[in-house]
Amino acid sequence: MIYQTRGIVFSQVKYSESSLIVKIYTELFGLQTYMVRGVRKNKSKIKFGYFQPLSLVELIAYHKENASIKTLKEIKISYTFSDLPFNVLKSTIALFLSEILSKSIKEEEVNQGLFDFIENSIKFLDITDEKISDFHLLFMAQLTKFLGFFPHGIFSDEKKCFNLREGVFQSNIPDHPYFSDVDVSKNIHLMCSSCYEELSNFQASNVLRKKTLQKLIEYYSLHLPSIKEINAHKILEEIFS
Repeated sequence: MIYQTRGIVFSQVKYSESSLIVKIYTELFGLQTYMVRGVRKNKSKIKFGYFQPLSLVELIAYHKENASIKTLKEIKISYTFSDLPFNVLKSTIALFLSEILSKSIKEEEVNQGLFDFIENSIKFLDITDEKISDFHLLFMAQLTKFLGFFPHGIFSDEKKCFNLREGVFQSNIPDHPYFSDVDVSKNIHLMCSSCYEELSNFQASNVLRKKTLQKLIEYYSLHLPSIKEINAHKILEEIFS
């Protein structure tokens, strides 16, 4: 069967001198893996640049239910970035988010809400002129809604501790090491209860931002076995330091 769908590029690896294996989160079939032949040849109609992290594309592919790797027939850019590829901070955030998404989303099931959230987040990151130092933190917090472990409860004077293992704000420190201090707990709650349009109002220091990122990665790793190590956050930490 041949089908056409929109997609979001998560990752790509070199398969041979001229081919790639690409992971694309599609609107119709969820996460799919595609073989792209000849893309690294000079005369190829499919450009290597189409497969940069978080590129928004429209593709035509051959779909076989039992095939782990599908064949890509045609692909084109569905949304042309105006700033993201040319902005060092934005492109670094995009690289980090693509790694988070690649290691968090494994299923092939369709999830229109998740697709729309990722697509709208990428477009906002591209066009915004607001401060984006906390964009990745807000994205990670909001993404947990779709992954099934969005934090429960709210941060308050009575509940100042975020229990990472249970995913809940609570009054007492748990009897295990998986929790965050008061400042990080408050910041995580802020990310869970805010939207991108409010990013310019955030006043977190670089130290708090780094600690919050580390705890969010730890939170993901506790709830997703596929999250063993995230590498791109080290680049983010250098940029924000």
